[in-house]
Amino acid sequence: MTAYESARDAGDTCGPRDPSAATTERALIGAWTIADPTSQAAYGSDAIGVAPDTLPDPALLESGLWIPTFNPESLERSVVILIGLETMAGTGPFADAEPGPIASALPNGAHVCCELGFVDTLENRISLPSVCFAGVGFGTMTPGRGSPDDIAVLPPSATITTSGVLELTSCMTAGDDGQPAALGRDRPQFLFAFHGQVVGPYGAALSGKYAP
Repeated sequence: MTAYESARDAGDTCGPRDPSAATTERALIGAWTIADPTSQAAYGSDAIGVAPDTLPDPALLESGLWIPTFNPESLERSVVILIGLETMAGTGPFADAEPGPIASALPNGAHVCCELGFVDTLENRISLPSVCFAGVGFGTMTPGRGSPDDIAVLPPSATITTSGVLELTSCMTAGDDGQPAALGRDRPQFLFAFHGQVVGPYGAALSGKYAP
């Protein structure tokens, strides 16, 4: 959701708020929840707050984006959510005023591709195949823990038996020339991530963290 100036009079129309002008208007807030009817567990988090024309500095991602996970073998359900945003990518009258999904596609058809690794509780790192997704990617941590069409982030050959973090590094998208370029090189872009996970009747949603 995006905060706009409210329309008080019948003749007023809703429009993007001028970010350079102070306002006392209340902003919209939101949250999301995903429920698993099978286990009766649920997980959720606050909505991401992003100013209409400002995303975080992509340099924050240079050391990687870490996505925490419980022991993958203990998960009964798992949803990995990856969201790539860029400025001036909204729709309709807000096309030039709000962020939206990264639209440019790489030669392989994906909009974002990142190198992937897993760091366990003893700080051992395992290299994994790269992960690629469109504007918003929905997958699962391990095979069989998500919806039938979900692609597993961890390949079947990966032997991981501890909790830890997925490490996304060197994220690429298409530059203005259509060739692979670092995320945020040609326009303001940023990557957000969540991992929703269920163990028995308990659910938790953990957001991606900037690597130190």
